[in-house]
Order: sequence, then C-alpha cells, then structure tokens
Amino acid sequence: MAVGKGRWFIGVGLLIGWLGMGCGSSAPDNREEEPSTRPESVDPGGSDAGTTVMEEAAPSTEVDGGIADAGEPGPQEEADAGTADAGPLPEPEPSDCDALPSVVPEAPPEGRLVEHEGYRYLNCGATASDGRGAVVVSWTHYSYNPIDIEAYGPGGDGWRQTFGSDTFEPYGQANGFLSFSLSNQYSLSYLDSRTWQLTHYPREPHDLMKSAAAPRGGLRAIFLDGTLKAYGPTGETLWSTPVPLSGPLRAMGVDARGHTLLVTVGYPEDGSEQVPVHGLWVDASGQPGTPFLALAQAPVPSWDTTYEFVAQAEQGLFLGITYNGARTWTAFAPLESQTHAPPAWLAINAEQPLLRLPNGKGYIRWSRPLACQHEAEFLSASGRSCGKTRFPAMPPDRIGRCGSMSMGSDGTVIETFPRDQYYWDPEASNPYYCRVRWWPALFKPWTQPE
Repeated sequence: MAVGKGRWFIGVGLLIGWLGMGCGSSAPDNREEEPSTRPESVDPGGSDAGTTVMEEAAPSTEVDGGIADAGEPGPQEEADAGTADAGPLPEPEPSDCDALPSVVPEAPPEGRLVEHEGYRYLNCGATASDGRGAVVVSWTHYSYNPIDIEAYGPGGDGWRQTFGSDTFEPYGQANGFLSFSLSNQYSLSYLDSRTWQLTHYPREPHDLMKSAAAPRGGLRAIFLDGTLKAYGPTGETLWSTPVPLSGPLRAMGVDARGHTLLVTVGYPEDGSEQVPVHGLWVDASGQPGTPFLALAQAPVPSWDTTYEFVAQAEQGLFLGITYNGARTWTAFAPLESQTHAPPAWLAINAEQPLLRLPNGKGYIRWSRPLACQHEAEFLSASGRSCGKTRFPAMPPDRIGRCGSMSMGSDGTVIETFPRDQYYWDPEASNPYYCRVRWWPALFKPWTQPE
C-alpha cells in the first residue's frame, strides 16, 4: 500500500484500511502537538533506545476532583536525614507459578509487520499499544518536519494523521494514548483508539521537566516552575501542587497506589566522584511530604549514568542506577523517608530491563540471549522465575539492526526497530526503512486482573 513517499507492508495478510486524515477535538484551545518517556520500549542489549511497559488505566479513586493551588514553590524545607538503608523490605506473599498463567516457550512467527520507506533524513519514531490492543507508530521524513502517525485498531481499522509537532512519545492508556507536545509549549493530547478522535488540551504555562506513567492509568508531569500535575487516563487534570526540589531532578516514578517519588542529586565536593541523592514523596491526593536523604553516595551524573524507577508489584518502587554499564538497585516503601535493601533476586541479571506486569502479579524481564532475538522472562511478585518466551528473529531478507521490546496493558508485544537499510546498491537510491512488528494480545493472561 503506498502512502505519499512511504510504503507499508503488513504481515500475515492483514490489510488495514485508512480511516482518513481528519481528526476531531473536544477540548478548548485546540492545537497540533506531541509528548514524553516512556515510555515505551526497552532495549535488552543496551544499544538501542529503551522505555517502559504502559499499564492499564483504571478509574482513579485515589484523588478528589479538586485542583490544589499550583502557585510558586514555597520555601525550601530542610531535608529529613532519613535512613540510608532501613534493611530489606517485607517479603511479598509467596507466589506459586502453578497458580499463574502458563508461559508459552515460543512466540508465534507471524507477528504483524509494518515497514515505512524513506530516504536520507527519515527518522523512526515512538510506538505504543493501549488496553484495547490498538497500536500507534510514528516517523518523520526530515528532522524538523511534522510527525506522521499511523494507528491500527485491534479489529484491523486504521487511522493516519500528520501531527504538527516535532516529538511524539505516546503513553498507552485503557482506550487510547496520551502525549505531550513540545512545539506548543507542552500541551497534552489524547488520541481515543475507539473513535480516532484527537483532543488537544490547553497548553501549559511552563516547560516540562519530566513525565511518568501511573500504573493504574494516567500520567504525572513536573514543570520547570516546580509544579507537579496528575492527569487522568483521558488527559483530565486530577490535581496540581508545587513541590520543593532540593537539586536537579534525575527521576520520577509512580507506584501502584498512585504515590509519586521524585529523586534529586546534590553536587560533588572537590575531587569526589559521588553525590548525595534526596527523595520526596507526593501522595496519591497530591500532598507533598518532606525531602529526605535517599542515598548518601551515588555516582556523579554523566552521559553513562541513568536513574530509572520500576513500580513494585503491589506497592512501592525500585530505583535502578546504572553507571558504566553496571546497575545497582534500591527499594522504597510507599511514603517512607528511608531506603531499603532490594530483594536478592534483583541482583540476578541486574542490568536487564525489568517491568511490572500491568495486573501487579509480578514482573517481566527482557533479555537478548542471541543476536537480535529477544526473550521475555516472567517473574512472580516474590521474584521466582515462572518461565520464558523467546521471540523469532527477523527473516534473513530483513535482518538489520536489533529492535527494542515493549508491552501494552492488554498483553500486546511490540518490537520497534531503528532506521536501517537492508542492502546497498550503488545504482539505486538506497532507501531507509522504519520497521515495527507486534503480536496482538500475546501475553493477555498475564495482564488481566484476578
């Protein structure tokens, strides 16, 4: 099927019709725009861009409908000395893999495949899936061009839109996708996958610092003026509150109960290669706590240092700090001003991407045991391995750079590939390709509530 200069090829004989290029908007101050982190895919091999599993959105019961005063941040509070290590977390209830869904050892070879062809300046964008199994893919033909988005519904319906923005990082929700827009001062947009209606919310008064998905749906976003906002699964503002940050923000995470943790880093003393790390909890209703010392020593932030939160299965967060390719873990119980030793199982394959299963029954850990062939390991809430699923490598005629993996809240697994060329012909124009393939609802039993 040809669309403009691009070509799309769809595996397993699936022919997806386009629904047209129109889009509706029901919110005030409509604008074309884009988003976040995401998150959305992970690279088990560490060479490609990585992000996160998007979790199922549920109606919010944790906050009231009011909006707190988002005025200027108040005076800086003294940091609680905290407890650098309060010992291990209480162990979750022992979980038996026999009581959990069985794991298929091999993924079907016929995942749906989409390819888009372009030339020198083609850029492959973000992908995501939502709670219905709808999938969005994106690309740009030039570095600063508007983004082209294509979406595929679970029943084969399709939609295409040119997004008037220079970034698109979708967060999958129960029935669609949330995304922030850079070109319109970080306005929030919502794409409803049931109607393909694109809604733009009024732009924010300040630039975005960081955003994070909430496990039960919606987002948290913190802006340069220190305002933290919570958004519901369709983009409505749940609450807004100023937070006192004690230094540069390095990570933000949301646990399964809706509590948000922000971590900031201090500044190194002369000659030191370590910095202190401080934490600040904001509860599910938007009430900030007191800053506390989370880690007395952590690596000085640099290009090869990352801080990343993973929601624990039931409540609380894990913080992974990666430095020079090695990752260490710290655990946080909800709203506690202290850290805990991580469970022992986290030290096994510590560098491999770990993601919470949307239903809170455990975790999925991605690896790449063979070149460009991915494997998903399922772990119970207590860290017990319950089996692995291996994914097929690309066919020999399409082998190129390795992809990265992500999973939506309905169990749809997406493999997203970076821009690549299949071959070099000195007499041809040598097109580039953006490729995405996915397995609809492959892990659905592992995402459904009990």
